[in-house]
Amino acid sequence: MVNGNGHSKLAKLLIRYRSDEERLKRELLEHYPPAKLADLLSASDGVTRTSAGYSLGLIGTQSSVVDLLGALKHQDSSTRVQAEKSIWSIWFRSNNPDHDQMIMAGAKHIEQQELDQALEVLTTLIEISPEFSEAYNQRAIVHFLQGEWELSIQDCLQAVDLNPYHFGAYTGMGHCYWELGQLKTAHVAYRKALTINPTLYVVAQAIRQIEAQLAERDDNP
Repeated sequence: MVNGNGHSKLAKLLIRYRSDEERLKRELLEHYPPAKLADLLSASDGVTRTSAGYSLGLIGTQSSVVDLLGALKHQDSSTRVQAEKSIWSIWFRSNNPDHDQMIMAGAKHIEQQELDQALEVLTTLIEISPEFSEAYNQRAIVHFLQGEWELSIQDCLQAVDLNPYHFGAYTGMGHCYWELGQLKTAHVAYRKALTINPTLYVVAQAIRQIEAQLAERDDNP
């Protein structure tokens, strides 16, 4: 357990440069690199933990996700919420700013229900950056919203093949298998998602509903 005393400088740094994200990133990399921030995720005070989690969302690497996944199991809800937000921030980043802009454009199209445009952007991104796992996950969302369950599952499988920690893709698979009436397979996918991220309360509820339906089937063969 890291004592948060003496680390209030991190929170002050975030406040000082909150209107200048690029300067904030530079300051963090100089004074609070990802390894140090990961250590602060276990600080004794909540302000330090959430500040560290937020900072990892800005400058963390894919390897930082493992540390943030650990924070998802913390008893403090603010720590858990910030950790999940930062995980998604990292997953939306690649090593290419142009690709990052494309995935954000795809996500924006999804948000606005412009599914054909989202599909076009994300498919192009996958073609030029086939190792970008989040591109597959976002396209899986498009397929799901279009009712293309099998295509969505294929993209979810590709996403977790590239990123085994992707609880979002496992959740998406669960939704698709449920739509297809494959309750046992849906249960397996949901369990994987919940094991990685125990804060997925909707997934936990879905698991209970599936278990109830399966039990009813067994009682009424």
